[in-house]
Amino acid sequence: MKYFLHTLFCLVLIPALAHADWPRACPTSGCTERLVTSPEDGLDGSLRKVLQTACENAGDDAIQFGFSNIIELESPLAIPESCNGSVHLFGRSDSRTKISGEEISSGFANGDNCMIRVDGNRHTISRLNLIRYSNSNVETRKMAQGIALCLVGSGNRVTDSTFGVVDQGNLSASNDVGILILGDSNTVSESHFSQNKLDGIQIRGSANALFGNYFGFPLENCEFGKEVSQALSPEESATHGASSNPSAATVPAPVGGCQLMPDTTTQSLSTCSKVSNWRHGIYLTENAFHNTIGGTQKSRQNLFQYQGVSGIRLDGTSANRGNLLSPNIFNRNSSMAIDLGEEGPTPNDTGDTDSGPNTLLNRPELMVIHVRNTFGPAENRRFFLYGKAGKGRFVDIYLADNNDTNGYSEGLTFLSRETITGDDALFSIPLPVSVNIGSLITAVAVDEDNNTSEFAFTLSTDIDSDLDGIPDRVEDINQNGVVDALESDPYRADTDADGLMDALEDLNRNGRQELSETATFAADTDEDALTDFIETHGDGIFEAGNGDTDPLKPDTDCDGILDGDEDANHNGLVEWHLNETFPQIADSDGDGVSDGPLQRCVLAVPADNCVLVPNVGQQDADGDSFGDVCDAS
Repeated sequence: MKYFLHTLFCLVLIPALAHADWPRACPTSGCTERLVTSPEDGLDGSLRKVLQTACENAGDDAIQFGFSNIIELESPLAIPESCNGSVHLFGRSDSRTKISGEEISSGFANGDNCMIRVDGNRHTISRLNLIRYSNSNVETRKMAQGIALCLVGSGNRVTDSTFGVVDQGNLSASNDVGILILGDSNTVSESHFSQNKLDGIQIRGSANALFGNYFGFPLENCEFGKEVSQALSPEESATHGASSNPSAATVPAPVGGCQLMPDTTTQSLSTCSKVSNWRHGIYLTENAFHNTIGGTQKSRQNLFQYQGVSGIRLDGTSANRGNLLSPNIFNRNSSMAIDLGEEGPTPNDTGDTDSGPNTLLNRPELMVIHVRNTFGPAENRRFFLYGKAGKGRFVDIYLADNNDTNGYSEGLTFLSRETITGDDALFSIPLPVSVNIGSLITAVAVDEDNNTSEFAFTLSTDIDSDLDGIPDRVEDINQNGVVDALESDPYRADTDADGLMDALEDLNRNGRQELSETATFAADTDEDALTDFIETHGDGIFEAGNGDTDPLKPDTDCDGILDGDEDANHNGLVEWHLNETFPQIADSDGDGVSDGPLQRCVLAVPADNCVLVPNVGQQDADGDSFGDVCDAS
């Protein structure tokens, strides 16, 4: 309760004390300076009364808080569209003034779910901590989220503020949403969003810019943060560490009960939660287009870590286009760094012809990293990244974190933005000298309209002798220098000589054949007498619409005849003059009678879920696609 006790307030205006450290943000020389002297909502000298006076009088106004520690609003507050001039609202410089919506009881009933609503244009909010605006009724919150700040107008600026950052142990003081942006051309910078029960920021407007913000808890906050701090470069630590973090040293910024304490040691893991904002850091939807999130300069990159779901989520229709979502810093978010369209990874499509938010731009394909000077001193090694981008204009290259989910890691450190030309453009990019053996590389594509893709599969900078995209140490699983059963050959790009490079068969490049992959060590994975190359017509991807047969199912149409028996000459074509039948259609001639005895349908044979340990029953109690004997070992 001590954090919410009101301190004494100076009711006498002392210009030198009250205004000496105001931000230099008054837009005109005639800007009127006003002071909030009362914490009681609605009384003379309160924020509500001072704001009302400022808007009624002509000209711009700079509103500064006196000695108040916290303002408890009793009803939602608005800067109306009719306000005469711009309002520049500054919290205290020594510690952010907290504005709380805990006492608001009628906001949701009145249909206004914004604690502070900015309907006008070109206003500024700075050095505030907006907390405790949450609809406690879960069912009701689905209809009316508690939003701390709504930017309805255009050209407004929010900077150096915190949203949902609350005192240790007071997790109930968070908002449902930190900021909702409905207007256009607004700017949110150098602010901190954490512990909001839904999203840090929601965007439904256009041409808004967000840079230098922090979505998560401070790097020094917990053991988790310490781990991240060690992974970042000194420059990044300086940019995103306690010295520049909006909450550091002034407003305690706990997450999951873990508080930034400048004079104490790091908190223990047992008191920390991995969740910062409980859903997404930034959620773009509805009319969100041509927004810019991040930038190539370190100071403009936003940091997203430990979100409950994704760092940035963009859904909606193809109208939600042109959103530039990179470069930023992403680390340890529960789902994805950038998530477009349906939740979860969106697979690349042939020709990138699908549509959706940000055009569902295909992620770049990172094919191989060539290590040069492999036999000389480590400091002389150089790395070249080879890949392909479909409809991109740029490729943003990152060092990835090590939180790998099905091959998709997150971009932890932005390395460079490379220009590419033409559709399906192949690129070759020299990586910076700071990249070492064992580094993970990932990337996003950006097209001419600033549509940004999801992150690519990661590639390791390990030695790759055959340049097939899979490091030698991954292909030689047991590191004995011999190509054993179920291993691919680190010196042959196509181990089984089926026409498909090993990396096309081992899609996530982990050295194991998993349920959705063909075998790198067997030219005919399903043993139907058709090679994997023939079944997929050379691309390794089973696409029924292209006339492919399933390389993992010996009888694709389940008519009781092996695919290789229906395609008698094994060339991937149906030739009637050779009396071949369609291996994709159970009744090739459409006479209502199956080509073969359906009751003898040949079922797919699943891949071994523990390839190096005998596992006859293929038991997998936890459903992780790896056998129990592998889990135990």
